[in-house]
Amino acid sequence: DVDAQFLGNKYLLGKGWRPLWGVGRHILGSQIFDYWFDPEGNVVEHFTDGDLVRPGRQPEFHQVSDDSLAQWGPPMEVGDFIERRSSSA
Repeated sequence: DVDAQFLGNKYLLGKGWRPLWGVGRHILGSQIFDYWFDPEGNVVEHFTDGDLVRPGRQPEFHQVSDDSLAQWGPPMEVGDFIERRSSSA
């Protein structure tokens, strides 16, 4: 739940992980998320409360845009997210 998400956020911050984006809620999947750089510079999504996919459900495509990244949370543009991820080293 959201409480566990924020506790995990505090824990990762205390372990020296660098925050990238979040806490927020994705539109697709509806999970509460935050993104981090681990100590080696890898990007890790820490999340909870994702939607379940029903058996037999066919995959669909969704256009990625700045407005489709999150329902709520800190603002982030697609290009900024990609640039920040690739400049972690």
